[in-house]
Amino acid sequence: MIETVVIPLSEFVEIVMRFKRVRKTATANFAVIGRIRENADCKEIIRIDNYLHRNKAGTHVHFFDKEKRKDGEQVEYLSEITTPWEASQYVEKYLRNFYPDLL
Repeated sequence: MIETVVIPLSEFVEIVMRFKRVRKTATANFAVIGRIRENADCKEIIRIDNYLHRNKAGTHVHFFDKEKRKDGEQVEYLSEITTPWEASQYVEKYLRNFYPDLL
């Protein structure tokens, strides 16, 4: 079963945490998404997950805010982040840094 937690940071910004326990292990697959509401739509700004990415394992961050990242989506591996809660702290810090006017 996938668990989902939504953490509102403001009327326009929220963090969505999704995680699922992996059978027979103590680990969890997770994705933490920072998104901005624009009218009725949500725009994904940043996502941290520990799913396979191009056949490479490890926690990594996807940046989708093309205005901030001129060359489009970028992916960086983050070995220091191992839990969804650590990922949510990183996402919140990123959103507060780059989108302070919305918080």
